Amino acid sequence: PDRDGCWSGVLVDDHGVPTIIYSGRHDGRELPCLATGSPDLRTWQPHPGNPVIDAPPDGLDLTGFRDHRVWRENGVWRQLVGAGIRGAGGNALLYESRDLRSWRYVGPLLSGDAGQGRAGDVDWPGTMWECVDLFRVGRSGAPGSETDVLMFSAWDKGQTHHTLYWTGRYEGDTFAPGQLHRLDYGQRYFYAPQSFEDAGGRRIMF
Repeated sequence: PDRDGCWSGVLVDDHGVPTIIYSGRHDGRELPCLATGSPDLRTWQPHPGNPVIDAPPDGLDLTGFRDHRVWRENGVWRQLVGAGIRGAGGNALLYESRDLRSWRYVGPLLSGDAGQGRAGDVDWPGTMWECVDLFRVGRSGAPGSETDVLMFSAWDKGQTHHTLYWTGRYEGDTFAPGQLHRLDYGQRYFYAPQSFEDAGGRRIMF
């Protein structure tokens, strides 16, 4: 399923086993695949059951389905896959799993509207969202100081545009958006960033 390339993904620690969830490309399709690594990260073994999600959700006319954000929450793994719904806009599709290998589609975490503005606008959300990311910033336990961030890179008809992010509140299976922001104004040179939290609690983006 990845004979035409291994595309954007994430590395997680699965009980001490380095594990990558990535987009495997074959015959023009991209689907989530999994590989486990050696402790030194030098050798990798693809999961024999790849792809771990064998098709996009039924009933959605998608313009794209790729790129992953995976995290552990309340004892289960959750995953966002970037997508675009034809005639509507970008989307972050939410999945859930207990073992990273068998995934249940939960639903759209948030849907965008490509009809808001035009392609040349600095805050146009695009027709598809690539490299979605979700994280919380602020001082933990300090009332009113925390906010959730849903970041995505706006894509349209094969062209990369820019990276935007919503501030809002992630709770349960939904993200309640507040304001939409532009992450960087340097044209397309800060496209598709990803982030993680380091041991000191800092949010590191690259």
